[in-house]
Amino acid sequence: AASTPVDPSIPWNIGSATKTFVAVVVLQLVDEGRLDLDEGIAEWFPDLPQADWITPRMLLQHTSGLNEYIESAAVQSDKARHWAPSELIAVAEAAGRLGEPGELHHYTNTNYLVLGELIRHVTGEEWTEQVRSRITEPLGMHGTSVAPSVDEAAVGYVVVGGQFVDATRSADPSIGGAAGALQSTGRDLLEFAAALEKGRLVSPESRREMEAFIAAEDLSAYGIEHTYGLGIEQYRNDQITMIGHMGTGEA
Repeated sequence: AASTPVDPSIPWNIGSATKTFVAVVVLQLVDEGRLDLDEGIAEWFPDLPQADWITPRMLLQHTSGLNEYIESAAVQSDKARHWAPSELIAVAEAAGRLGEPGELHHYTNTNYLVLGELIRHVTGEEWTEQVRSRITEPLGMHGTSVAPSVDEAAVGYVVVGGQFVDATRSADPSIGGAAGALQSTGRDLLEFAAALEKGRLVSPESRREMEAFIAAEDLSAYGIEHTYGLGIEQYRNDQITMIGHMGTGEA
């Protein structure tokens, strides 16, 4: 609010860019033979309808048919409390499915909440610990971790009516979970992107799978072709192609 400079060493919530970290862990488990991209997840989610048809690939590329939870009245009316992944998945399920498993791409955060729980079931550890031990610690990404509670977060603002409004304590990071709860710095994100590009995190085969892009949100009105892979997305126009992941999140 006082227009003071932003300290680049201070981590900020990276929102949905969290999904790429989760995708890397899932693909590492595939590389290790502990998961199959194209087998159903019923072994770990026996109570989830159609789990025998829903695969890790579908979750990674948002073609599972699972609905969104984040805009529901239940979540929006109680954003400041801690939410368990199972609670948020239940909210999404109560809203009904968006389609059959394997059909069209529908971007929903629920897919990555399920992937976070899948990591926990397969490894016996929370997805956050797997991200730490497999990615951030080996790469020396000391500014990357789960975003703190609303009482400890760095102060951030949104613009409302042309004015800065403090939005720091409006939502608990658990609402993002494995879909958007990480915080990081610019330096750390560059380190992560470089390591992924240079083949330091997943096998060449898994890297190719990540870039098996399918049609995503229609942005043709803006002259943009938008496609989605496994935890990364691509934006292309007649001048440039950008590959990565948007980092917006719940405020």
